[in-house]
Amino acid sequence: MNRIRSFLLLGGSLGLASCAEQASNVTGPAILAKAPDGLSVGQSSGGGGGGYTWTIKKEMVEVHMMDESTGAMPVDPVSPYTIKPNETKWFIFRISYTRTNGGTMGPTAVISDDMTAACATLGAGFRCTSPGWAFGVPGGWGAIGTKTWTVDSSGKIEGPFDVTNDNAGCPKERKLENVATLTSNGVTIKSEKTKTPVESTNCGNKDKDKQACNQGVGNGPEGCDPGNSNHNQPSNDENGGTPGNPGRKKG
Repeated sequence: MNRIRSFLLLGGSLGLASCAEQASNVTGPAILAKAPDGLSVGQSSGGGGGGYTWTIKKEMVEVHMMDESTGAMPVDPVSPYTIKPNETKWFIFRISYTRTNGGTMGPTAVISDDMTAACATLGAGFRCTSPGWAFGVPGGWGAIGTKTWTVDSSGKIEGPFDVTNDNAGCPKERKLENVATLTSNGVTIKSEKTKTPVESTNCGNKDKDKQACNQGVGNGPEGCDPGNSNHNQPSNDENGGTPGNPGRKKG
């Protein structure tokens, strides 16, 4: 089901990618933008210096959730993004990279993204999957690991990263963190780390959930006695104490 949902989610993006992919040696149909004839965006051939300069940026674009009543996948507008037990939300990430003439880097670059490491930043109880054609690893639907792309001009890569709350529990507040790297001519640069707040809804607030002590005579038993207030008895208001019938205090 996640496979179908992810495919539908990026249907429009894939349509944009297909034209760019035909003229590119970049792997993966998630490439959204490509300069014509291998030229850098905004650049002409014959650039100075004989080398190139690359930059890379990664960002979380939006989060989608499932509306079980309609089957639609609307955008979740609220951050931090809460995920209930057995619920999946789809985090859409975008990697943007540019190549400009002049510099010490080469004409091609390899972009890598370790999605297993990204999922691990959420902590125990969360499970991550991703389509093979997006941020997943080729060869198996839903597998994650280190995904790589070889690029030769400026462009963008975009795809979903599916996060499921299997039994995350506590702590309630988590962060999905990730960086993308680009290597060219032996030089490696990194994108700024993304930090997306995620919350587990099956982590009880112990202070809020704890039953309050109410030690008034006749309030009935609640199994709570602050300090030594029970005077060597099971409780100040236990032993049958109810409103109008104060138990062992005998009125």
